[in-house]
Amino acid sequence: MATSIYGSSESVGLYGNTVNFGGTYFEWFVFQESATAPATPTGGSWNFATNVGTPPTGWTNAPPTNPTNTVWFSISLVNSRSTAALVWTASAPLVKAGPTGPTGSAGPTGPTGATGAASTVAGPTGSVGPTGGAGSTGPTGAASSVAGPTGSVGPTGPTGAAGTPSTVAGPTGPTGAVGITGPTGAASTVAGPTGPTGAVSTTPGPTGPTGAAGVGSGTVTSVGLSAPALFTVSGSPVTSSGTLALTYSGTALPVANGGTGATTAGVALTNLGAVGTIASADASIIVTQVGSSVDLAVSQTSPASVLVEQVRNTTGATLTKGTAVYISGATGQIPTVSKALATSDATSAQTLGLITADIANNANGFVTIIGLVANLDTSTYTDGQQLYLSPITAGTLTATKPYAPQHLVYMAVVAHAHPTQGKLLVKVQNGYELDELHNVSAQAPTTGQTIVWNSATSLWEKNTVSLTVGVNGTLPVLNGGTGVTTSTGTGDVVLSTSPTLVTPLLGTPTSGNFSSGTFTWPTFNQNTTGSAGSVANALTAGTGISFSAGTTYNGSAAITINNSGVAVYPGAGISVSTGSAWGTSLTAPSGAIVGTTDTQTLSGKTLTNPTITNYTETAFSANSSTAITLALTNGTVQIITLTGNATITMPTAGAGKSFIMFLRQDATGSRTVTWSTVNWPGGTAPTITSTASKQDIYSFFSDGTSWYGVNVAQNYTQ
Repeated sequence: MATSIYGSSESVGLYGNTVNFGGTYFEWFVFQESATAPATPTGGSWNFATNVGTPPTGWTNAPPTNPTNTVWFSISLVNSRSTAALVWTASAPLVKAGPTGPTGSAGPTGPTGATGAASTVAGPTGSVGPTGGAGSTGPTGAASSVAGPTGSVGPTGPTGAAGTPSTVAGPTGPTGAVGITGPTGAASTVAGPTGPTGAVSTTPGPTGPTGAAGVGSGTVTSVGLSAPALFTVSGSPVTSSGTLALTYSGTALPVANGGTGATTAGVALTNLGAVGTIASADASIIVTQVGSSVDLAVSQTSPASVLVEQVRNTTGATLTKGTAVYISGATGQIPTVSKALATSDATSAQTLGLITADIANNANGFVTIIGLVANLDTSTYTDGQQLYLSPITAGTLTATKPYAPQHLVYMAVVAHAHPTQGKLLVKVQNGYELDELHNVSAQAPTTGQTIVWNSATSLWEKNTVSLTVGVNGTLPVLNGGTGVTTSTGTGDVVLSTSPTLVTPLLGTPTSGNFSSGTFTWPTFNQNTTGSAGSVANALTAGTGISFSAGTTYNGSAAITINNSGVAVYPGAGISVSTGSAWGTSLTAPSGAIVGTTDTQTLSGKTLTNPTITNYTETAFSANSSTAITLALTNGTVQIITLTGNATITMPTAGAGKSFIMFLRQDATGSRTVTWSTVNWPGGTAPTITSTASKQDIYSFFSDGTSWYGVNVAQNYTQ
């Protein structure tokens, strides 16, 4: 008795062969059910004493009975005389022959066979073809030597009188012309002979492609179906015959399972992350899904035709569309903006443009620098009007051109004036400070300085004007000077030695009235050298003036001027004395005298056609919780803060009077107002803004009888 390589006694070889006749060899099949191909098996052993094998881990000696997945097999060659480990083949699927594939489509029709031999039987006669057209006339032949045919019989003459009846029959007349052909007879009911059949083609047409054959071979004892949990499987497995059913109870297959999650195209596009319709905040760019294509629509106000800059709003409130802004900082590599105001260099020099669309606080948006901003309220302007940065309300525009000390910033031109569809063509142009010009060096000037051209530096430079710097020439007497550049002696007015005196010495007299101030007569002193001879002869008495005549006057002599009549023509408010002493004849008017550089409060005065520059109205502030009566003596700018529900009584009406009111809500808000004696447009008072810490602006005008109110604007931030 022999011992096998696996430790068991082998008394009889497999299939009855004794050990004396050699070893046993055979192929061992093992099986495994798996959805995917398993790894090549390892291990396993065969007991030749019991003829039973232990398959590798995970494998069986027989295929599964009702598999739901693919059944795989592997083969190893077993040798009872070998001590080597078993070697297995790579796993392969165990399949059975599939059903016959569908019949392939018919091949194309073969070519037409060759023409058969000519028939020996005549076919039926065809119908007669149409008569051909007459040929052209041939040339004239030679003269015939044979008499031509008798000409046609002439027309029958008139019937003669009836003769005596002939007793002899006359000759037979010619045969009449053939009558027209009668209609075609009915079709023959007997078919004509059939022509010969053509010869059969000896070249067959090509065979159509054969359908694909089923895959694999073997025997399948069971067919099952597995599916994700959202599906319902019924009829599985099929072991002999039956139907496998796969159903889904939902309305739309989820995206996670390969579906769209929707039953409509629009929702499906959204679920799949496809482009539906995307529009920019100002509707200037629209992207629309059109089937499998994407349509891009760009309007004339889009960034494709304007210059915009991305900015960030950190002002604490929404910056609305059309607000004028300046660069006030930067964050996250994006400039921050604030409302621009034309009152200082800090809030106007960096003016960037107009807000393209509303930007919420702490959000990014765009500013239009050059181009159109559409759909604005421009109804207060006219087409083509130039607009500037406002020096009154931050972030707004004005059609009134600002002047110093306000800053001039050109903002936009009105392209279309309309309440809701207005358009502004933005093109910012900042004004310049004088010391910002390239050829001006005048930084940090002081009061009284001006600019003077310096040819050495080719610059306009700041300079303080004096009689030694920056002034050329001689100051004339008419401008308060002496008209000379050298002098000797002392006195209020010092003349050069031996001047030439030209009459009149004090300039050309003018007519007029002395109406205010203190008048002191000058002292006339004779030159201390020389003599004034016959001075009287040089004086001419005027109306109401006489003097003592003399021949000569020396240095101690005096010229006596007497008042012999009314010698003074006073102005309004000046008293005149008729005495001989002029020093007491003029009386100054009562009250303070206002000079050209003085400051004085005028009360009850009437100014006719004045020009007033940069005036300030008096502002009056008050709180009102119940009732308040306005008084314009407090000021023409009334700032009223509501601390409760109040009744406002208007001041006494006066023709031509007007004033402005800032009506404010306190920190609580929701205060109401009852107006007393105010006429509003349409007879209805406006609804005031109720939001806490907001304010409205109203203007009032009087015709002397009533007050008329105008709602200027509402919902301002205080």
